[in-house]
Amino acid sequence: MRVITAFLFLILVSAQAFAQNQRHNEMTAKEGDLYIFMKVGAPISPEQLQFLSHVNNNFPNLRVLTHMQRMNEQELKLFHEDPEKYTDQYSPKADLTEREVKEYQRGTKPFSITRLEDTGVIPRYNIQKFPSLLYLTPDGVYYKYDFPPFASKLSIRAFWAAYEKHRGAGRKMWMQKQWSQ
Repeated sequence: MRVITAFLFLILVSAQAFAQNQRHNEMTAKEGDLYIFMKVGAPISPEQLQFLSHVNNNFPNLRVLTHMQRMNEQELKLFHEDPEKYTDQYSPKADLTEREVKEYQRGTKPFSITRLEDTGVIPRYNIQKFPSLLYLTPDGVYYKYDFPPFASKLSIRAFWAAYEKHRGAGRKMWMQKQWSQ
């Protein structure tokens, strides 16, 4: 009986170690990971969809993981009483014309996102605003960025310029200065 118990314990410990190792390998993906934190029910604007599509279709090694945070009671109440006010309060203001929105929709290819299982990253990286974005580099440096600046083409281009510069030259300090809060 002791031998069986010891054997089962060994299998359990090995499985946990393997799972942790796999998670670690995922966290240190070649080009890092992009985490997107949103509220359940919060509307996604066309430029956010285009941004996600761009990530998914142009950076195959950059995984996008999402976490949908539940609404608190005040948010639920506001959402049911006045959906427009909720949208105004919790959705980024898109500075886009109707023509630009149609361009975004045309440029948005199908994409998939992975659900973030480890919600421990929320307190670890002090995520307080939803929606927000977190870029975790392969060497463990992270940059937080709120979604509202993605309400214009210019800010999206600026983000990708910073990402490319960091990826190409590895200038962590430059990225940190530009994108950290």
